[in-house]
Amino acid sequence: MKTSPLACRKLQRIVDGLLDELRNAEDLDALAASAGITPDDVRAMRVQITEAEAGIDPALSFIVVHLANGGLSAAGGAGAKLFWKKVILPRVRKAKRSDAIGDERADQTPS
Repeated sequence: MKTSPLACRKLQRIVDGLLDELRNAEDLDALAASAGITPDDVRAMRVQITEAEAGIDPALSFIVVHLANGGLSAAGGAGAKLFWKKVILPRVRKAKRSDAIGDERADQTPS
């Protein structure tokens, strides 16, 4: 099933809202530390959701998550991906439904 641009925009709004909440969370220090980054890294983090077609079958598509690392510490770039997996993604799945976003698939990188 093809993901619509509307679905990507809706997901972007959800992620933006979650990031805003996380930046002001009482447990921000612990959340950031769980990914090996600082609270300042979380505050500087930007996530952009886009859609990409999946190879041969144009009916298939997948969501590409861009983690902008401008302003992040040296460890923040690698930590941003871990923060996405450990902190943001579970919250997105909870906000939508557990299967709203599938797992990362290394074989589906855009060409």
